[in-house]
Amino acid sequence: MFLRGIGLTKQALAASHYATTMEYEPYMLCTQARPGDHIAVWSDSKGYWHHGIFAGTSEHGHAHVLDIMPDGLARRPFGLFIKGADAGAVLVYKDALPLDCSLKLAQYLVEQGSVVEYNLVEENCDKFAATCRLGSDKFAD
Repeated sequence: MFLRGIGLTKQALAASHYATTMEYEPYMLCTQARPGDHIAVWSDSKGYWHHGIFAGTSEHGHAHVLDIMPDGLARRPFGLFIKGADAGAVLVYKDALPLDCSLKLAQYLVEQGSVVEYNLVEENCDKFAATCRLGSDKFAD
């Protein structure tokens, strides 16, 4: 289900920087993901994946995601992140930073207002989430 929209096979994913994916209904991501996890949602109607770093759930029960969109890097409500999604997943990496480090990097980039010009091919949400999980400073320019 998770890979149907982009035509990737599990073999192709295994050959990339992802080790595996754990598939969930989009609304279940906030109960299955851990703070710092790279999460993604697929929208059949929009025809693309959207990626972010799960920031966790507050003491009041509000979940948030750190991501990048054309309007820049931001902390967004989880409900807005999954709006219109048909599938969701947690992406697990072969050689990733510890989750707390990934979350701190994502928070730092958002809080510092790192200047990133969104670009669908180069500076996109997948690249931001992967950067935070793998520890690259691509978005810290």
